[in-house]
Amino acid sequence: MPFLIVQEKSQPDRVHHIEGAEVVIGRGEKADLVFPNVSVSRFHSRVFGGDGDWSITDMGSQNGTIVNNKKIETVKVSSGDTIVLGKYTLIFVGDETLGLWRGKDLGEYPIYGRLFSVEQDATFALSSAMIQRVREIERKKSFACIISDIDKEKKIIGEETLSIGGSEGIPFKGLFNFATAASINWDGRDHLIRKSGLTKVTVNGNAIKSHRLRDGDAIIVGKTCLIYEIRDS
Repeated sequence: MPFLIVQEKSQPDRVHHIEGAEVVIGRGEKADLVFPNVSVSRFHSRVFGGDGDWSITDMGSQNGTIVNNKKIETVKVSSGDTIVLGKYTLIFVGDETLGLWRGKDLGEYPIYGRLFSVEQDATFALSSAMIQRVREIERKKSFACIISDIDKEKKIIGEETLSIGGSEGIPFKGLFNFATAASINWDGRDHLIRKSGLTKVTVNGNAIKSHRLRDGDAIIVGKTCLIYEIRDS
C-alpha cells in the first residue's frame, strides 16, 4: 500500500494511506484527501495507479501541481518524490518500501484527517513571488549539495544533518579533523551551517558560528574548501 506523507507548517508529519486505485486531493468536501486552504483548488490533483506503477495528474487547479520542483500535467511518481499543492507539501512513498520511510515504520506516524473543508467560491491564487519562493525552497531542499576540493565529489544534503569532520562526516584537512567541526541542517527554508568544534570555520572569508547558506558560498574548514551549490538536478 502506498502512502502520502503530509507536511504542513507548525504540524508534525502525518500520513494518508492510498487504499484504492486513486486518491483525489483538494479542498472540496468530496475530495478523498482534503486540504482546507484556499491555495488548494476544490479538485486539485489525482494520484492513481497500482502494482507499483503510480502517477499524479493536475485537475486544472488554479495554482498548479509541482512535482520535484517542476509544474506538471501528468507524471509518474516514485518513492521520495516531493509534491507541492498550494501551501502543502507531500512525499510519495511507494509499495516497495513495505511501510518504512527513512528507517521509520509509517505506522508510527499520525494519520492525516480533516473534519471539514473550505468551500469558498474561488481558489486563492498565490502571487507569482510566492510561487517562485515555494519552488526555490523545494529546489534547494532537493538539489543543494556540498562539493569538496579534496575529491570533487558532490554530496546532496537534503533534509538530513550533514557533518563536516569526524569518522562519518565530510573529511577536511586540519589538526582536529578527527572531530566534527561543523554541521549543516535544513530548517524548512534554508540550509544552516553551525560551527561545533575547535577548528575555525569561515564562509566567504568571514569566521562564523552559524550561517544561512546561499548558492555559491565558499566554506573553509581547516585547510579544505567546500562549495555550497544548488544544482538543477
